Amino acid sequence: MIRIRKHDLLKVVLPVAVIIFLLLNLWDYQSTKRALQQDIENETESMLNSFISEVELFTSRRIGDVRLMADYIPFIVDDEERVINFLKRQHDVMKYFSALGFITPEGKIIADDGKELEVKKKESFLQALSGEVVMSDVFPLAQNPEINVTSIVVPVKDDRGDIIGVLSGLINLEDVIHDITNNFALPGAIYFLKDKEIVYSYPKESNLSESEFSHEEYIDKIAMEKQGEIALDIPGHLLKYSMTETGWIIIADSIENPKVDGFSIAFWKMFLLSVLILLVATLLYSYIQHLLRRAEDHIKEDLLTGLPNRLQLQEDIELNQIIPRNANLAVYIIRLDRFRELVERCGYQKADELLVETSNLFMNFDKYAHTYRVDFEVFAYAIECNSQHEAIIKGQELVQLMNQSITIDGDAKFNVTASVGGFWIASNPINEHLINSGYACQESGKEGGNQFKIYDDKMAIQSALHRQLVRLLSTALEKQEFYMVYQPIYSVQEKRIVGFESLIRWKSPELGEVGPFQFISILEEDDSIIETGRWIMFTVANQVMEWQRAGHKQFTVNINVSVKQLYDEYFLQDVQKMLKETDVDPSFLIFEVTESVVVDHVETVVDILCTLNKWGIKTAVDDFGTGYSSLSTLTTLPFQYLKIDKTFIDDVERREPGTEAILKGIIDIAKALDQTTVLEGVETLEQLQLLKTFGAQRIQGYFISKPLRAEDAVLMLGKEMEW
Repeated sequence: MIRIRKHDLLKVVLPVAVIIFLLLNLWDYQSTKRALQQDIENETESMLNSFISEVELFTSRRIGDVRLMADYIPFIVDDEERVINFLKRQHDVMKYFSALGFITPEGKIIADDGKELEVKKKESFLQALSGEVVMSDVFPLAQNPEINVTSIVVPVKDDRGDIIGVLSGLINLEDVIHDITNNFALPGAIYFLKDKEIVYSYPKESNLSESEFSHEEYIDKIAMEKQGEIALDIPGHLLKYSMTETGWIIIADSIENPKVDGFSIAFWKMFLLSVLILLVATLLYSYIQHLLRRAEDHIKEDLLTGLPNRLQLQEDIELNQIIPRNANLAVYIIRLDRFRELVERCGYQKADELLVETSNLFMNFDKYAHTYRVDFEVFAYAIECNSQHEAIIKGQELVQLMNQSITIDGDAKFNVTASVGGFWIASNPINEHLINSGYACQESGKEGGNQFKIYDDKMAIQSALHRQLVRLLSTALEKQEFYMVYQPIYSVQEKRIVGFESLIRWKSPELGEVGPFQFISILEEDDSIIETGRWIMFTVANQVMEWQRAGHKQFTVNINVSVKQLYDEYFLQDVQKMLKETDVDPSFLIFEVTESVVVDHVETVVDILCTLNKWGIKTAVDDFGTGYSSLSTLTTLPFQYLKIDKTFIDDVERREPGTEAILKGIIDIAKALDQTTVLEGVETLEQLQLLKTFGAQRIQGYFISKPLRAEDAVLMLGKEMEW
């Protein structure tokens, strides 16, 4: 299973989040640009169309005005004075005309101001004489050359339809267009193109002028296409153009649209927001890193004692930070003796206070040492030592340091001892050295505690064997290396074998036969004893079924149940499954539990045993006499069998005072409680004869038989024996 550390997750999540926010910001910027572009295009198109419409409307109206005047001229054409007065009156009314004039076919101009002028645009004049209505190119006004005008030239016809001249109305196009632009706000600029030349640019107040049209490279394209659109380099800047009916090409330029500035605003908004995102992400990353460092520091510290813990020890080992480089070092593992009993007796609060006082003792023992709390009641202690002899002395001093009464809260006193294991190192420490120290500490505890052991060559051999056993044992069940043997149980009254105690054995391909005292304790160190115990139940149940099918009826088989197996939450479910799948008769089975299990958790054990009895499985207390229970405890326990430890027999043989009376008393009490007694460890005929005189009911031991394979054990069933 892959485990992802928090800071590794941070390295992935935060950059991804930043990228997502930056992409959202960019997407918003692009969306704003597209919206602005579309708005500008629509407004520029609308501006162009509106302007063209206004210009064409004005032009058509002015042409209509000139035609009306031309229709009246034939009635007064013979009187030049009347023509002048008529034109003058019309000019006074129609201010948008710069001048009005009647031109005879000979080219004589009768102007509204009475002046005689020359025809400026003969092409337009000749076209009008031929019957066309013409709008001329731009030319300077004769009366004021600074004013550029264009003329509307309309043929004048008499009542016969003959052309007798033309009427010309001169229009100052700049004033006209200025009036048009004042009617509505232009979201841009307007240019007039005539004969590949920009003639006018509007609005004038925008600092634009004819010379400021900076797109001369497009004039030929515009003049040729006459209608279209050109997108320029600046975002939102485009030219739209179209030709009017009078031949003018009008160019709408969006550069003056206020929304063009929106592109720059949107860009800087996007840029600043991106900078803000990166800044916030950087600050957030720094802050989270700071929190993680603080959290890691707390993780590496024991919250109760304030000492560095196992994680810090591991890091110090990896970084060689325990002692100066190349210095010699002694590493100790210190376990408080019987500490869990103290917890059950006094509670966790007192136990915690005791641990705090203990840690203070270690820290004050040597200010140059390094102390760690690596487990509930386990400490690691590292100190510079020049030799193994000095390491042994220090270890013994640590044992003496802990062998004292510690007072808590001024009233509670606790007698504390410790098991200490040490390892002297002539180099930088590694994990192997800690394991060695831990093994030495474990050996100290096995011998009663309150002592020090150093990891030496002899212990190294033991440790290597232990590790080998652990390694091989981890796959023994899977590889089917376990098998069961059955030690006969003899009934004194029936004078025959009435049952067996099932015992597990291990034959390793590498080590050969391994004794149960070597490997059962290893199984009990972790949860593997639960799975192994489950296998034992099923194996024995199947063996019982096999013997039953062979015709054997009157016998029982004892199954040892370990502490961890009994307390496992699925134990009773496993028993039910075993009964169902093997179809074994539960009355053939006896489950054995040790006396110490009963003493430690009476209520829990009683409930479990009562359930087993209800299902038809009998129960037995094993090794009675080795624990701390009293005879009165037997009255409250739902046992059908009481197995008495061989130490009682040994004590009777040694003539220990009172042992005969005690043994007789136990047997009598068990009988009174309707419990069958089984005396274990009987090895001689003398022992058997003696126990018979005490009233022993069943005997088990090497005198009767050693444990046998199933095929040999079945031969003992029903076998009569008498001594």
